[in-house]
Amino acid sequence: MKFRVPPNALPPLTLTPEEKTELVDEATAVINETIRIEAQFRAEGCVLSANEWKIIKSRDDFHVYRERKARRAAVAAQRSDPVMRDDSVTTTYLESDNQPEWNSSRGGGGGGGGGGSSRGAMSSRGRKWEMPSMDEDSVVASMKEPHVPMLLASGVVSGRLEDNILGAFAGDDRSWRLRTYYVNDKFADARILTTIKSPTAETPFDYLGIKWFTKIQPKLVGSFLARRDFLILEATGQGVDEHGQPYGYYMIHSVVLPGAPPLSELNVIRCKVSLCFISRQISTDKIHIFARGFSDPRGQILESVAAAITAESIVSSIDSLECAYARKLTFLMQQTKRARQLRHQSVASRQGALDKCESCHKKPSVFRGGSGGLTSCQGCGLVVCSKCRIHRQILLDISSDGTNHDRSLQFCFACAIQAKKLSARDVAIATMVPTAAPRPSQPLRQTETRPSARISATLTPPPKPTVSFPSHHDVDEDDPTSWSYNSLPASVGMSSMPSAMDGGNGSLRSHRGASIRLY
Repeated sequence: MKFRVPPNALPPLTLTPEEKTELVDEATAVINETIRIEAQFRAEGCVLSANEWKIIKSRDDFHVYRERKARRAAVAAQRSDPVMRDDSVTTTYLESDNQPEWNSSRGGGGGGGGGGSSRGAMSSRGRKWEMPSMDEDSVVASMKEPHVPMLLASGVVSGRLEDNILGAFAGDDRSWRLRTYYVNDKFADARILTTIKSPTAETPFDYLGIKWFTKIQPKLVGSFLARRDFLILEATGQGVDEHGQPYGYYMIHSVVLPGAPPLSELNVIRCKVSLCFISRQISTDKIHIFARGFSDPRGQILESVAAAITAESIVSSIDSLECAYARKLTFLMQQTKRARQLRHQSVASRQGALDKCESCHKKPSVFRGGSGGLTSCQGCGLVVCSKCRIHRQILLDISSDGTNHDRSLQFCFACAIQAKKLSARDVAIATMVPTAAPRPSQPLRQTETRPSARISATLTPPPKPTVSFPSHHDVDEDDPTSWSYNSLPASVGMSSMPSAMDGGNGSLRSHRGASIRLY
């Protein structure tokens, strides 16, 4: 059940320099806090006590844990009692088969989760578990109510670090709609209220801005459950820790701003949420993802139900890698469009004489309909059989009412592999940086490992992009490259408000002195 607020309910948001500084500091604190806890978690071998944490959602080797009530009570007591506020408070568990531990990543050690299975493994060995001081003066823990459980997620997924950041990026309307499509975020209404930091050619993954959104409510509960909305500070980017190891971050964090007050007159309850993800490359094709935070829907919603909904969103976030792959395939199609058109003309001139696969050079089986089993690759234009191609669901267009128009497109194996190996940084610069444009004359680079670049200390407004916004009817469905990510129209459901962008500087300071420049 969708719910959209009137356009004037959320006027354009203008931030003062002081508000921008406070927001940068808030993002700095949350991300640095998560980096510190993630480092401690890896140093502990990625092991959680089953007495304190419970697995509530899993997908393959990625698991979401909910804090148990006993731990919440202990942390609350620790925060409220000055006598207990020491560097750490410890609880000793006796060696017993009834006091197991969860090992979220077997063989992970301190190396970031390792490449093995990260199933929730139980062991009966006792250990002295420290209740870290991170929960005493924690920015995240201090903003939540005591009854709201902390959530933690950890696991290993296939992919590359920069691909994960590319797929998570949602710093403009088009990118946000793309990520929403592949991650399956169920938004009823969503708007970018203001942008504090936009990507540049030097830092194409970096974004900091204020967003507002509501989520679709199930029909069964929509009639008696109050509407809810979120006002959040969102950040994505890449950094390097004190050991010189690169990592990516993605954060959403509730904020309170005078320019965007709660919509109480519309009977909308403002939720409170804080989730931060840290991802690291741990092998050639594996990344470890760590997440921590909470979500408080407020009102009369069962704690277990709220935690389950949030856990589902956390698990779905790993689908950002599929979003990155779709971006790369689209970019490849754009780069090879002219060559593919010429090839189509050549094939057509032969009046259908091509009756065998140009990859394996075999004729399609008569049981597959003869030449009907041949299809042109959307990347290179080669005519290939069903055994020599894959298909991917690609978002083609978004109509003015927010309806998605997608198609299953065919790609030969060579193009599928080539797209996967494209540099995520190059694709980001070509498709997400307003001042940059794709360079067809340049050879397509494959993914390479490189140090993270520093972000410029000065924020300058990027020129307004000169792009066309075709309607769905202007898109040639027989030629998917007649559309592009830079030509997706703005939808009613996600309308971008004017950005309040002016000069200033600030930074995200990582733990123990390393610095991530925000602007």
